[in-house]
Amino acid sequence: MIEVIRCEKVGGLSNVRFSDGTVLYTKFHDFAVHDAYFRYIYSHYDVDKIPTPDPTIWKDYSLHKLYADNLLRLNIKKEIKDKLLKKYPIKEGDVVVEVGAFQGFGTVRLAKKVGPKGRVIAIEPDEMNFAMLCKNIHENKIYNVTPINKGVYKEEGEQKLYKMGKHPQSLGLHKVTRKTYQLIKVDTIDNILRGIRPDYVILTINLGEYDAILGMNSSLSRGPRLFITGHNKTYSQKIKRHLTLYNYQSFIGPKYKVYSYHGEL
Repeated sequence: MIEVIRCEKVGGLSNVRFSDGTVLYTKFHDFAVHDAYFRYIYSHYDVDKIPTPDPTIWKDYSLHKLYADNLLRLNIKKEIKDKLLKKYPIKEGDVVVEVGAFQGFGTVRLAKKVGPKGRVIAIEPDEMNFAMLCKNIHENKIYNVTPINKGVYKEEGEQKLYKMGKHPQSLGLHKVTRKTYQLIKVDTIDNILRGIRPDYVILTINLGEYDAILGMNSSLSRGPRLFITGHNKTYSQKIKRHLTLYNYQSFIGPKYKVYSYHGEL
């Protein structure tokens, strides 16, 4: 099991070192890193595993409640679940597109999963988050990640991306409780990935996922596996319906994550 072995603050940045050799830097409190790193491992990128809670980390934060969405927790037939567990997870050598890379907490994990023969395209629109993303890539001596400082949308142009309520470090297409926004250059995933054939696409962009999918016509025709944050029942069903047009089977988890596989399992 991956554990935290040291936390410290140096030069205004918190850094957390993990037992798997990963070190992550952030301007936030170190517990935000605990949350994000373990959440990305078990709920995003190791979707075929369920963690064993470590009480030294999770005691006061009940982080395991955030990991409820996972392939193993899908309410589907066993034979379908078994096929998903075999075919869906990220594999060594995959080309993975991470849309909404934030500060690189998950990016570092992805880079290790795909290995030196794989590649990660990490897309993050916020300049501060992007700077921390690049730092975490550098500090972990990762060479198979291409970071891109841009927003993703259904068309090329500029968009107002708003600070997200209790999480002002994150940006979204819609106002939540804050009116503060950044004017961000955006583009379609198809344009950004021109010449690249992805095996797996991750979309976690604060209710911007559906608009991003609308800019993926060419990419979807190539059939990458998709992991999409659905946020709520209505939104996740909307995503699922659209993906059926491209011959995708989609499965919605208990926390509305959408797991989509192209063609027959």
